[in-house]
Amino acid sequence: MPAQVQWHGAEFEEWYKALVAARLERAARHVHNRVKEKLNLSGVGGAAYAHNRQEIVGQTKDGKLLFATVHYKKRQRIYGFVRSQPGEPPRKQYGTLRRGVTYEVDKGMLVARVGLYGPALAYAKFLELGTRKMKARPYLRQTLFEESGNIEAILAGKGVQNLAPGPGEGVNLPGP
Repeated sequence: MPAQVQWHGAEFEEWYKALVAARLERAARHVHNRVKEKLNLSGVGGAAYAHNRQEIVGQTKDGKLLFATVHYKKRQRIYGFVRSQPGEPPRKQYGTLRRGVTYEVDKGMLVARVGLYGPALAYAKFLELGTRKMKARPYLRQTLFEESGNIEAILAGKGVQNLAPGPGEGVNLPGP
């Protein structure tokens, strides 16, 4: 009696595509988290956020000091800011660049993208690529290069340590 072979090509293709899409999403999430880690190094002193402060504005005739409450806005010049060196990832000043990092996965086309959106997009390319007057402070390409081994391991289905988000990294982090 001859052996019967059944072809389940469509079911297998659907199963395999779902498996690759899940691994692709995990790899994109991994790169997304590493980019956010790179952009988490603060370069700010204590005056980065809006606050009120008492300042001396004058003196009375009897020698008493006159104070006024001065409100410092969030987007004011920051004193004590530590700048990143060329070749280092940019340091966090307001967190706009870090908040703008996101990822998306097109499961139909099996394509993943890690990039930026929103207000950060206006200056992100200048930091990543540099300008005539400023050397590059790469963070996207550098992270992708450094994590290429982990990306390959994730896509191959091997375990990679530290894929869970750290404290405070709850943006764009769906489950496993």
